[in-house]
Amino acid sequence: MASLFSTLALANYDTALLGQTGPVLDFNRNFVCKMALEHSATHVCFIDTDMVFPSDTINRLLEISKPVVGVASRKKKLPRQYTIEVDEATGARPIADSELPAAPFCRIGGSPILVGTGIMLIDLQAINTALAKPWFKFETFWNDEEVGYTGEDLYFCRKTWAAGLEVWCDPTIDVKHIGDFEY
Repeated sequence: MASLFSTLALANYDTALLGQTGPVLDFNRNFVCKMALEHSATHVCFIDTDMVFPSDTINRLLEISKPVVGVASRKKKLPRQYTIEVDEATGARPIADSELPAAPFCRIGGSPILVGTGIMLIDLQAINTALAKPWFKFETFWNDEEVGYTGEDLYFCRKTWAAGLEVWCDPTIDVKHIGDFEY
């Protein structure tokens, strides 16, 4: 909350705090976007409650001027991994530390990236025109080798790319993911 309040203190744009609690993440994210559209918001910035970030984060994401921009945060697990995946023809794979660019990016080796929604800014006009609803959805799969799911964030990123829009990541923002320690 301290990160969020310091961010709002620097905001040079109108803000509204829209929240939805509950265990069903895809429903929550879709509901927040629906509320934001009903209030004529231009953007939604998802910020999970376990994130710590600089007060200029939203301003910096807005400056990139892309339909979807996230940050290079870490998953809450060891070994350390980013919440960024490279969507290759053979499937998504985690991004390696050595691959992380020093400036905002949308592709690694020509392949599109998928970014977690822990902190993600979405241009509602661009997305609302290009994407069918629901925007966020958990997808389960079951085959001979495994049973699993694709999270609502990766689903959204893939849907955004399929609509002809790009998903960007700003790796220059120092974000921490709170768990047993700051990841």
